[in-house]
Amino acid sequence: MTIRSSDIPVEKFCVTKDEASTIREHMSIMVQRIVTAYMPLFQPLEDNVIKSTKHAFHAESCEKSELFNIGVLDEPPSSIAGVIKILEGLQKYVPLKEDGDPFRIITWDDGLSCERHVDAQNARANGATPLDRLQGLEPAPQEFHKRMLLMQDTMNKMFSGSSATEKGTLFHLKKVFNQRSVSKNVSETFNYVSDFLKELFYHLISLNPNRALTCTYNKNHNNNITTTAHR
Repeated sequence: MTIRSSDIPVEKFCVTKDEASTIREHMSIMVQRIVTAYMPLFQPLEDNVIKSTKHAFHAESCEKSELFNIGVLDEPPSSIAGVIKILEGLQKYVPLKEDGDPFRIITWDDGLSCERHVDAQNARANGATPLDRLQGLEPAPQEFHKRMLLMQDTMNKMFSGSSATEKGTLFHLKKVFNQRSVSKNVSETFNYVSDFLKELFYHLISLNPNRALTCTYNKNHNNNITTTAHR
């Protein structure tokens, strides 16, 4: 059964209190790792930082997967017709619910294969059943391609040559750190863009506790001067 997005309660898209608490905990651990790695004051505490966190399905992920060969589908993946044949062949292994609707299974592909998968589903959008509409399989980009798409969105929105003179923008910081190999086209400079954004993130995280420590020092220093003057 297809549900319209307007019929889905807004609460479904919001994080719960438990999820918000988990996210906050994970972010706190990330900050601890960064400040103990980059700030000498906190480096003695590096051994006390949690090295890895367990997610809700940690135990299941530790189990060995069972793999089986389903054979080769001799169809061209470069055409919509070929992709439709491939998806129809793979859907035979998708389990069905009691009402006949499929349990959607994620297929991990590269960016181009995901686009072809979506094109094939659009071509069969008028099918009578979810299986006819090829809805038993859901495309998702693999880790490398997912990161590339997310970084490309970031660069499209925040990296502009017109902001070169505006202090603190990505384009300005590229010039400050002399990152000549960084460009807006992430697919051509993936590693350079990844390292650039990662370093900026680390610097930004380290800057906040450094400012807090400076403010605390100045405040205590001024209090000591006032106390001495009164004496």
